[in-house]
Amino acid sequence: MASGLHLARFRCSSCGDCCRRHAVPLTFADVNRLERATGLEPPAFIELGSLDEVDMSGEPSSLILLPQGLRIPFLARVDGACVFLGSDGLCSVHSARPAACRAFPFHATLGRRGGVRRLRVLRDAECSLELTGPSDLPSIRRHQLELERELEEHYARVREYNRMQKLRRRLGRRLADLREFFSRKPEAREASGFSRSCPSR
Repeated sequence: MASGLHLARFRCSSCGDCCRRHAVPLTFADVNRLERATGLEPPAFIELGSLDEVDMSGEPSSLILLPQGLRIPFLARVDGACVFLGSDGLCSVHSARPAACRAFPFHATLGRRGGVRRLRVLRDAECSLELTGPSDLPSIRRHQLELERELEEHYARVREYNRMQKLRRRLGRRLADLREFFSRKPEAREASGFSRSCPSR
């Protein structure tokens, strides 16, 4: 039985608090969208979190092996807020925002037929949780599916990239950096005895 569907009437008040309180992890698809929308190349809008700074015990698939060690990319923050939070308190890259931002503040559990079976709102105490908007379950479902698909593709890319990095390390070669990970057209490294066949989006 479906539960929590009344939460679909959540209305964002555009207070910008979630853009100040949350660190947003980035996928390969997120970075490519932001790069196209802003003209900025990674890592200009990315900061890296380490295992000492971020508890990723439940999400080891997100950790990328880089010269600095295992890291997870987040949207950079300036003065305690997302780098893309505008002076008007609104997102300056709203149409290209990360999938995690699109799905927020909902966590939707989908049934076998693809419908929303359970809905929860992820929020801090600061959020007023106004339930005065129109219900939009189709959008919530679409954003949840997009997030799950992009995460799956990202995890596959991380696995392949980390495999490549471990082989480089065994061969005594330089580890690739974050810029190379987020390259849309990765170069094959035939001379090292392997090629990069990561999914590209």
